[in-house]
Amino acid sequence: MNRNIKYLIHVLDSNIDADDRIVETAAMALSNFSADFFYHEFLLKEPEITMVFKILNNTKEDHEGRVLEHILALITNLTTNPMNAQKLFQKHIFESLIRIMKFSVRLSLRKLNIIEKLFSWIYCKINFRTQYSFKS
Repeated sequence: MNRNIKYLIHVLDSNIDADDRIVETAAMALSNFSADFFYHEFLLKEPEITMVFKILNNTKEDHEGRVLEHILALITNLTTNPMNAQKLFQKHIFESLIRIMKFSVRLSLRKLNIIEKLFSWIYCKINFRTQYSFKS
């Protein structure tokens, strides 16, 4: 299964000349995989998680808005497992979300709701982190 995830991430990463529908479908498939805790370990491995954040940080608003929505859903799904918090913090999730909000004031209401939920999750984890430290 890890091979399928690697392939889908590769499709997203090499989307320069790819058909928009192919890229969007790959992002949607990854989002669907992330809905199941079983696949979290594969998505959080290196280099997969680094590539997910690279895609997140390099996505622009035009046609890639749908790709961004699926990547945000993927990250939201990863946040449903408290064990993923440390890895997401190491990848600077907070900074990535701020960058997304800065690059576009025209984000759809759905994307803003997803980002708002992620910020709430991060806030809870920061409060948890100040009370209890994560092991390195």
